[in-house]
Amino acid sequence: MGNLEKYPYSGWEPNTHIELQNIDNVTFAIGGSAALRNNFSGAAYGIKSLNSSLNIENNLFTNMVRDDDQYFKSNDGTAILASTTTTGNTIHIFGGNEFEDSPQAITFYGNIESEITGNGFSNLLRGININNNASNVTINETNTFTSVSTAVIGRNITGEFSGLWQHF
Repeated sequence: MGNLEKYPYSGWEPNTHIELQNIDNVTFAIGGSAALRNNFSGAAYGIKSLNSSLNIENNLFTNMVRDDDQYFKSNDGTAILASTTTTGNTIHIFGGNEFEDSPQAITFYGNIESEITGNGFSNLLRGININNNASNVTINETNTFTSVSTAVIGRNITGEFSGLWQHF
């Protein structure tokens, strides 16, 4: 399932499908309408972001992998991993993203304003994991969680943290 085929990395799982660093003064859009849907599968990370602002809409994240022998980090197997060492980063994950059959869907570290709305989460260990001084986090408007061990984790959040109209 998605192994690399080129020497010297033959047989390895891909590490990261999209990696962004220091994207500021612009919001990087990933996905969009049904015709623009991306499928992320079989990597340690679907999207990894550092110090960047993103809009993520209508994508499928499935079968993210945690390969202990190859890359192991504690967040391996995460569809969207974002962290920041700056302020002013915003991440919006909305409009029909689906997260399936993976260890973790969304993990944020640092001062990231975020809105997570209208997404589906199924067959996961963790749905949404917000950590370490994230600010103004909104998780609402019918996110649906099915067979998710821990749907939402919030730790050390500053500002507002709201979660409305969830389906568990």
